[in-house]
Amino acid sequence: MTERKQTPDVLAELLSADLPAAAPSPAPVAAPPNKVDAKPQPARETKARGQPAREPQPDSWEIEIVTFQEHRGWRPRYVNGAEVRGWLTGFLVHEYVNLRGAEGWELTASTNRDRFYGAADGLQLYFKRRRRQG
Repeated sequence: MTERKQTPDVLAELLSADLPAAAPSPAPVAAPPNKVDAKPQPARETKARGQPAREPQPDSWEIEIVTFQEHRGWRPRYVNGAEVRGWLTGFLVHEYVNLRGAEGWELTASTNRDRFYGAADGLQLYFKRRRRQG
């Protein structure tokens, strides 16, 4: 058996070495003093002269949940829980999605389940669009 070579203890050398002192951290910068004699800023004006600008409002959404049932193709049977009149002869799913898209609705999700509103429905689509102001 050969004798193992002794390796230098590098970690001990690094820890025992004299390191330069850390530079002191810079002093925090003080905020400028408030000016008491500063003029108040006027409210921003819109194009209609003299009216203050409106603050931006958060987005408001309309939601539509459509449940489809199979009857010679998938047809919308319930919209937000209310049964659609004449759904047995209504639009097919692809026609309905295209119509909603033309009206500004965005398809956001879909599910495939057995029962939603008490009927043996199998497909539910979720739509949203920005609420129209005014």
